[in-house]
Amino acid sequence: MALQTRYFLPNEVSWPDNVHKIDQCLNPDKVEFKDVGDLGQCSCAGDCFLDTCNNAEGAVDCTEDTCNLYGRCSNAPRNLSTLKLFDTGRVGVGVSPAPT
Repeated sequence: MALQTRYFLPNEVSWPDNVHKIDQCLNPDKVEFKDVGDLGQCSCAGDCFLDTCNNAEGAVDCTEDTCNLYGRCSNAPRNLSTLKLFDTGRVGVGVSPAPT
């Protein structure tokens, strides 16, 4: 008897009118953040996670200069013009890069 696999393809939803796509960090209220000091370069291999990355543990984004993976990890900010919103059907709206 063959296994049947059910795939769920979420429906794309429109961006809300009050949500604006940005491609740079904005701080119009000039919020100042506490300097957490130099956490040094993480020593992660494979990917950066809260339980293995000193940057993630310190609530700091990985960057090319502070990450053993050159900021190409799960703890680095992304700037993708292809982001789409999807109705997950279970936990609300999700964000995912659209296929190119």
